[in-house]
Amino acid sequence: MKSIEIFEAARIDGSDSLKMFRYITLPLIKNLYLVCTILSTIWTLGDFNTVWVLTKGGPADSTHLISTLAFRYGFELGDLGISSAMIVFALPMIIALILILLKFLKI
Repeated sequence: MKSIEIFEAARIDGSDSLKMFRYITLPLIKNLYLVCTILSTIWTLGDFNTVWVLTKGGPADSTHLISTLAFRYGFELGDLGISSAMIVFALPMIIALILILLKFLKI
């Protein structure tokens, strides 16, 4: 059944726009929304260039990501312990997100 037919059937059954959105639209886009959110999170965790080129961590270190903060601690401040700890913390988090993504994509 096409999604247009589902909306027409709901309209004939007396559903208003809010119920159609809640019970039809959201379930239909749930998987797409989840995949896009996970991919966006993975890409943001690994995005170094944008933040470093634009702000280098920003005013008062307010725009750092894990990758830029680890770079700053490791190479600018010389604290390799904290820098490697950040990467060791981020790696399992990224792997978990990738596994969740693979589960939803059924690969």
